[in-house]
Amino acid sequence: MSRRQREHEEGQAKLTKSLSKNPSPPAPLPASGARGEGVAIGRDPASGARGEGVAIGRDPASGARGESFAIGRDPASGVRGESFAIGRDPASGARGEGFSVGSKCGIDRRQFLDAAIGTGLAAAAVSACAAETAEKATQPGTYRETLETPLVGRHQVVVAGGGPSGVIAALAAARSGADTLLIERYAFLGGNGTAGLMTCYNGFRNQRPPEALQTVKGIPAEYIAELVRLGGVTDVDPYPHAKHDVRAGDLPYCIGFDAEAAKIAALNLLAKEGVKLRLHSWVVGPMMDGVRVVGVVVESKSGRQAIAADVVVDATGDGDVAARAGAPFMGPASQGDRMGMSLMYQVGGVPASIEGTFGGIRIGGHHAEHGRVVRWGPGFGGDGLDVENLTRAEVETRRKLWEDVQALRKKPGHESIYLALTATGIGVRETRRILGEYVVTEQDAIRSTRFPDVVAISSNPMPSYHGTRFFFEHEGFEIPYRSLLPKKIDGLVLTGRCISCEQAPFQSARSMAPAMAVGHGSGCAAALAAKERVEPRNLNVQALQKLLVSQKAELRM
Repeated sequence: MSRRQREHEEGQAKLTKSLSKNPSPPAPLPASGARGEGVAIGRDPASGARGEGVAIGRDPASGARGESFAIGRDPASGVRGESFAIGRDPASGARGEGFSVGSKCGIDRRQFLDAAIGTGLAAAAVSACAAETAEKATQPGTYRETLETPLVGRHQVVVAGGGPSGVIAALAAARSGADTLLIERYAFLGGNGTAGLMTCYNGFRNQRPPEALQTVKGIPAEYIAELVRLGGVTDVDPYPHAKHDVRAGDLPYCIGFDAEAAKIAALNLLAKEGVKLRLHSWVVGPMMDGVRVVGVVVESKSGRQAIAADVVVDATGDGDVAARAGAPFMGPASQGDRMGMSLMYQVGGVPASIEGTFGGIRIGGHHAEHGRVVRWGPGFGGDGLDVENLTRAEVETRRKLWEDVQALRKKPGHESIYLALTATGIGVRETRRILGEYVVTEQDAIRSTRFPDVVAISSNPMPSYHGTRFFFEHEGFEIPYRSLLPKKIDGLVLTGRCISCEQAPFQSARSMAPAMAVGHGSGCAAALAAKERVEPRNLNVQALQKLLVSQKAELRM
């Protein structure tokens, strides 16, 4: 047994003995005030640095301070480091210097990440010095985890979230020449369109006149074309709107679709563009270098792993990456306009004698014998970021839905109807809106303010505007690039419903068609920033707009 292994076992024995004698949490560590969540979070009192995701600390020997990754000294080699941990893998004997600050380390961050992946030192590199911190005290009521997180890959662009906006962002980034990885928590893609069973894409143009301009084009329109090719577009939806020939590429306000076809359409286009895909993976936090996001940490059946990136696109819907990186955000509107949650469901056995929409999106048209209809089910309020509230929502809405369908079956002519499918999870409409370099206002949306850095247009109505459905008297409002850039955080681009806007324009832009248009802009921006090695906030916006127009996006330019 090596000396290091003996020291580790002795430390574990002391910890076990201490816990058995005193099961209550030990006293807090007064010097740093560090708290732990997944990996250490804390504040260095000398420098004021704060970090979330990996440890923060000060090396008493060198005086080096760091934020985002652990600081320490390798007792075997004497090397000290700041930013990435320095340590020794007791199993292999390998040591990694990270991209430390100190006289003995001369490699930069990019070289380190490449070297770590190439030589198998990743597990030692992304570390919080387990042997030293295991015996340190925690705050009362907390549990500190000391983790070694293997770095398993690096990409130019990582898109966190495979909903409609995330899929389009990944396609746009790859088409723009970036090595792109798309990460999704479910076993399939599509977000609320598939997991939430919200099987109608609203907002390709205004619902009412003026509606001549199709505001969502480009890669989103290519996705719809693939749905058409797969036979996955429906003919009957519940929204009154002008007729357009979706099969000829002239997209109407709303497009109903088959959720299973949508999953396949996304996979087909991602494979065509060469996007790398990782399913069954939950993005639990960012990798940080100061205030810059340099990758993401994921949890899956393979364990906890880190994936480095030049630029990350937050397509989580809830702005999880941005919020955990420290970006400020806005919550639901104080005046009570928070959009509620809904459980969508699908009934089968709908007889052809029941005509019309039957309260939802009809799959197979009017004349399909024993057809299927996706309908809006029970709603629920409260916070979509509170797991206890989400649990109550799932339990109560599912029980209520079962009762509602049984009551429906008792109506004459409805006996053949049955509950065929419920959404994987209740549909959450509103949580965080990240505070960006510009906040799109209610008046911007109503007046259709023009912006020199426009990257997308939203024409969907505001469906819950002070209790009414608000229809625009113009063909859509513009979304500026600045609203995709979170304040205080670099290396990160926003997309989907977490972009920077007030609650009223949020109601419009969070709809899936305009969210796809935003994804097109976010993906192109991330690719350009990664390839040109500039921060997204320093990107040449005219070059971004030129790229979007070349990919047939609608910018009214």
